[in-house]
Amino acid sequence: MTTTTHAPESHFDDPAYWDGSANKPGEGYTGGYRDFPVNDLKAARVLALTKPGDRVLEVGCAFGFVVRRLRDAGRDAHGLDISGYALRRASPGLRPYLVQGQAHDLPFHKPFDFLCSFGMLEHVPPDLVARTMHEFKRVAPRGLLSVTMATDPDATADSSHANLRTYADWKHLAPEGYEVWSDAQEGWARQAARRWAVVSTGIYPVPALNAAGYGYGGIERLVALFLRGLMAVSGPSDGRHVACVCPEGSVLPRGVERFVTGRPAMDFGESGSGPTIAPLAPVTSCFLDFSHSKPVGRALVRCSMSGVTQPIPYLPHLSPIWHDPKIMQPPEPGYNVVALSEWQAERFRRVYQQDCIVLDPHCADADYFRPGGAPREDYLVFIGRLDPTKGALEAIEACRALRQKLVLVGPITPGDAPAYAQEVLKACDGVDIQYRGEVSEAEKLTLLQGAKALFYPVSYPAGQGESHSHKSTEPMLCGTPVIIYDQGAMREVVDEGVTGFVIPGRAGLEQAILACETLDRAACRNRAVQRWDYRGVVAKWLPVMEEVARGARW
Repeated sequence: MTTTTHAPESHFDDPAYWDGSANKPGEGYTGGYRDFPVNDLKAARVLALTKPGDRVLEVGCAFGFVVRRLRDAGRDAHGLDISGYALRRASPGLRPYLVQGQAHDLPFHKPFDFLCSFGMLEHVPPDLVARTMHEFKRVAPRGLLSVTMATDPDATADSSHANLRTYADWKHLAPEGYEVWSDAQEGWARQAARRWAVVSTGIYPVPALNAAGYGYGGIERLVALFLRGLMAVSGPSDGRHVACVCPEGSVLPRGVERFVTGRPAMDFGESGSGPTIAPLAPVTSCFLDFSHSKPVGRALVRCSMSGVTQPIPYLPHLSPIWHDPKIMQPPEPGYNVVALSEWQAERFRRVYQQDCIVLDPHCADADYFRPGGAPREDYLVFIGRLDPTKGALEAIEACRALRQKLVLVGPITPGDAPAYAQEVLKACDGVDIQYRGEVSEAEKLTLLQGAKALFYPVSYPAGQGESHSHKSTEPMLCGTPVIIYDQGAMREVVDEGVTGFVIPGRAGLEQAILACETLDRAACRNRAVQRWDYRGVVAKWLPVMEEVARGARW
């Protein structure tokens, strides 16, 4: 253990200690004490381990910046500090929740649910440490203690650090139920701005986004695009970091930290995600959980607290849902659910009896999906699985009735009905009605650029529908309009008469095809870029991510 001379209480009441005017090495805050960006991360970690309404005490609260964040996020947070000067500097509205006192003699009798202390214990004289820990345990059963360690850089630079110990020493001294973090170990300084983590599915790898191939077209591609967009506004130079939880074989943008869940598998439970996410839990400002199982918001991530492995009940996250809540009702997070459309949000609120926000993650790369140079040809294109709800057979029959050429693109997956897929294949003549199967991204791009329109006669049973249409965003960026049957959220996806047409059924197809021939393709492209280019979509998500990092919940 390393000790220095214990600073008297008057030391912390000296304005020069706080405002940086001491001008002596080791005497107070060089440059002045202020609301450092790291306070966001500190508050986020406490929010991850508490729930709304919990009584939380911060010992060593100074001006109350962390307490304010916790109260804004719905915690009954209070603060204590030895310095009357620091407490007087707190905002007037916060002062009723702050008291002056000593860590080894806490003036509280009503218990708290959680206690936190950041960078305070190293100031406590060694002979008062045991009494301080006893007081902590007396007022709160659980807590988080972040301490400057003897091995930390510049640990001895502050003359008031009277009690510098190793991480092992502090772990031994901490009460049961209290977690100890080393400032260097948890990287508070390195994480002072933000760390974002995107959780992908465990089913397919995150694809590469490059000229050689644009990758698989589902959720995993959205993950790749979000990573690219987040990296464009993040980096070590501004303290921001981006991580991705993903299966083996994923190709991530340069600079993204990789946390591998295991081999890709058709496992919608994604059992490997929870253990992989655990190391990220204490250092991530906001998770974007794009997985199917939603482990972040469903308390499926576990960590060790004083030797006991237990779920982490609250982590800052945004969790988009991908299904019609009326058709599928899997367990969803109890907070911070994101709907893809107003249509989906209304159904989610009704079925799950909880709130959500609408924030669309669907996007594509406008630099890749762009108009081609060749003239348009006389065909419609259908993209999708050979599943009755996607309407492949309906597309064939509708186009055959109008003598309209049609090219179908899409895989036959293990989940598709074999009889239906065979019926689709039998209906294709290879000339006017062609089935191309699962084509390369380059071939798909060429088909989209040359088509009159994308035809998507979504055919769910009455009362059901799709919550969005990812396949529609890419043709729009190519200046190719879409024709979609009026089901689910399709009217929210299509800008009528600009990027395509929503029709009631087969009877409206002929008129829609004629209208597409005179539609302004440049206007279609421009509107699609405004709505669907990944840079703009990520920019809309970032402010919400910031709010969640500060404790926002719904």
